[in-house]
Amino acid sequence: MNKKNKTAVMIGAGSIGRGFLGQLFYLSSMTTCFIDVNQQVVDLLNEKKQYPLTIATPTGYQKEIISNVYAILGTNLAKTSNVIANCDVLATAVGVNVLPHIAKMIASGINQRTTPLNIIICENMLDSGTHLKSLVAPYITNKEFFEKNIGFIPASVGRMVPVIKSDNPLEVIVEPYNELQIDSDQIKGILPDIKNVKTFSPFDSMKKRKLFMHNMSHALCAYLGHLKGYEYISDAIRDPLINRIVLKGLHESATAISKAYNISYSDLQEHGRDLVYRYHNTYLKDTVKRVGRDPKRKLHRNDRLVGAALFCLSQDITPTNIIYGIKAALSFEKGLSMADTHLLEDESLYKLIITSSLLALDI
Repeated sequence: MNKKNKTAVMIGAGSIGRGFLGQLFYLSSMTTCFIDVNQQVVDLLNEKKQYPLTIATPTGYQKEIISNVYAILGTNLAKTSNVIANCDVLATAVGVNVLPHIAKMIASGINQRTTPLNIIICENMLDSGTHLKSLVAPYITNKEFFEKNIGFIPASVGRMVPVIKSDNPLEVIVEPYNELQIDSDQIKGILPDIKNVKTFSPFDSMKKRKLFMHNMSHALCAYLGHLKGYEYISDAIRDPLINRIVLKGLHESATAISKAYNISYSDLQEHGRDLVYRYHNTYLKDTVKRVGRDPKRKLHRNDRLVGAALFCLSQDITPTNIIYGIKAALSFEKGLSMADTHLLEDESLYKLIITSSLLALDI
């Protein structure tokens, strides 16, 4: 191992950890330590010291090898604490529901540090920095050091990484897009130079753009695609009706974001068009099933569909096309109803949902 390299710790060696952050750390000449609970993945990373990354371009596949990596099993608190205590940057990509289970591990490493540490949080939630900090704080021994020197940095993960079946358990297939937007206001001390990491301030509009445009439109495509029997996102977005609803849903969110933050609508519109272009990528083989899974979570009031609809309503914009996605999501999983979600809590949105009609769209 080249000790001159800076060290990144990546908690979560899944699709985003290996398929996105791992590549950025590698391109930045950093040594990456993955922390994960998957024994097979940990063992293979330690054996191979590298893994294959397949980039699905619109015209075919490109292969890369991500090297200078190793791994630690997440249940080994002594080893994980030590590597966190000595790393140059830390990142998480474990899923919102797993964050409480890694808080003690992160705190244990922080408690051994004497220098600042920035934690890049690659989780799909609006207040990821505040949330993870609140989970870690109870385990911290030196509160003053913690407040002054530990940065909890929300990130906007825009790369699409589908689940694939491969003979190599370490292989990940990804789209070409590989920029990571982070909140510059939360950086403590000096953040190492990381390839394709872009800082933004204020960051709230960027998080809303990610959740209420990218995640929302992706979900729209998946749930409407499910209703029409498509297997892949790339097939669903080619359906003229679905394409139209997705573009109109993006217009609704973009208009609300532009109005709320006084930012360029044309830039947001261009971002929306780029998203739709990326959904057409047939080589990515991203399935409707993957994108639509766990609809109950995705119908949470702060998540991509209901959150986007409520945000539009807060800006006096009627989210007609986003509501089509909400209604389609309710049919994605057998037995799911408005009573199982937060939809009944918001009277104005509830009324719009029950009065909208998917039948009129001939789906």
